[in-house]
Order: sequence, then C-alpha cells, then structure tokens
Amino acid sequence: MIHMYYNKEKVLEMNKNIIKLSLILLISITLLTGCSSKKGNKIEDARENISYEGLEFVNVGFENSIIKTTIINNMDRPLGKTKFSMKIMDKEGNIIVILDDEITSKIEIGTTLTIETKTNKDLSNATSIEYSIIK
Repeated sequence: MIHMYYNKEKVLEMNKNIIKLSLILLISITLLTGCSSKKGNKIEDARENISYEGLEFVNVGFENSIIKTTIINNMDRPLGKTKFSMKIMDKEGNIIVILDDEITSKIEIGTTLTIETKTNKDLSNATSIEYSIIK
C-alpha cells in the first residue's frame, strides 16, 4: 500500500497559481480575439464631422446596417429637435446611401447623445461619411 502525504500550503499555492494562469490566459484570449463576438465596423473617414453652432456630429460606426452617430452639444443652450443627413460612400466616392434622421430628445449643454439610424443597404464597403444639417 502506498501512502501519499500532501502539504496543505503547497496544494493551496498550486491552486492559486493555476487560477492566476487561467485568468491570464482568459484575458489574453479576450484581448487577442476582441471583447465582443458581434462584428462592427468603423467608417474611417468621417469627412465632415461637422460643427454647427457648437453642435458636433461624430461618426461612431456601424453594425448590422445600423449607423451609430454621437452628437455632442457644446452649445451654450440645450438642444431640441434637429434634423440631419448622412451621406455614406465607398472608397471610390460612390454614394451607397443617403439617410436622414432627427434628434428628437433634448440634449443638455455639455452632454452627448448617440443616435442609431437603420438602413437596408449593405454597408460592408462603406469607408466615408458626410454629415449635414437639414434646415
């Protein structure tokens, strides 16, 4: 009969090292593969991140034909209802789609609002976007 003796401190230390190694491995895999399994794209050339009396439209990107635009209110007053247009183009400058949307909720001074604009167009070749205010 074989008797095995375990040193409790060594077993605990080994377990801690295994947990640490597992966490490092998990973090490394997450960083290498990305934090999300959803595929999203950034429109690299936002030609006209426009400013309009202290209001800025900044393209965030798109995912599954939904364009996400961040609107920053740097004005000296809250902003109400405002319409804007987005022209989305491919790398040759061909227009993929022109979309209109509207800020419907109030944006307080110094705050941001992200608007999601849906389209049925394929945006996989989109490389640039231009914003304009609709008056």
